[in-house]
Parts: sequence; C-alpha cells; structure tokens
Amino acid sequence: MDIREVLESYKAGRIGAAEAERSLRADYIESIGNDVNMDLGREVRKGTPEVVYARAKAPETVAKILRGSRGRLLVSGAAEEHFRAADGIEGAEFHRECGCIVLGGFPEEKYGPVAVVTAGTSDIPVAGEAVLMARMMGCSCLEYYDIGVSGMHRLISPMKEII
Repeated sequence: MDIREVLESYKAGRIGAAEAERSLRADYIESIGNDVNMDLGREVRKGTPEVVYARAKAPETVAKILRGSRGRLLVSGAAEEHFRAADGIEGAEFHRECGCIVLGGFPEEKYGPVAVVTAGTSDIPVAGEAVLMARMMGCSCLEYYDIGVSGMHRLISPMKEII
C-alpha cells in the first residue's frame, strides 16, 4: 500500500491505528533471526517492495522472511528448496526460470515500457529476474531474448518496437 491507501484503509476501518502507524513509519525495521532486518515500510516510502537475496540463506530463514513480510516482496536467488520451505504461504509464487519468489503479486502497471534484451539464451534467467523486479515496481516490459551480438540485422525488429 502507498501512503494514500494506508490512510484510506485506516479511515474506512479496514486497518487499525497501530497497523497504519507501522506502515507509515520510516524506521520500521523487523529483525528475523540474527542476520535479517526487514524494512517493512519501504514500499510505502519508496513505492518499491523489499528485495531479499536468498542464495546464502537457509530455506527456513527464507520461509520466516516470507511469513514476516507485510506487503509485496521479491526473493531473488531462490532455489526449489526455498520455495518448498515456504509451502502454504498465501500469495507466494515461485518463478523457477529465474530463481525468484514473488509475494503479494504485481501492482497495476503505471510506468514503462522497460525493454529487457538479451544477447543469448544463457542470459534469460537474469533477464527474467530483471523483468520481475520491473513489474514489481509497476512497469510494463518488452522482452527480447536471444537477439545475438554477431549481426546488427537481428536488432532491427526489436529496436522498431522499442522506439
């Protein structure tokens, strides 16, 4: 929720004063274990969700982070075991092709389009993560994969659409 949505939710009685205050505070950090500090007010302040890098985290830690989130969240560097540990967490979606877990879905598209272009197919997982992050920030995306770097003629069609 952005600031206006928090205030409207409070005014309509959908959330209480304590939840509204937590959402609006700039210093609302919640510690999960000894090594994770979640910025639970980032989306309200910045319009972008919290992003967590999972690769070096235990699956149980990632599950705690997902359960403790209050809003949308992108977990990058996630493996199958991270998602299995999060089994049953409502709204969590695993994007296997790029190793990301999205919690809370995507907002309405307000910006863009953002063009995501790869030279080869080995770049697709990283491009997929970039697309998810852009979509989490409310951007529409144009995706062009495997257009190559060996011949300018392969860029003509994507460039026409981008321009």
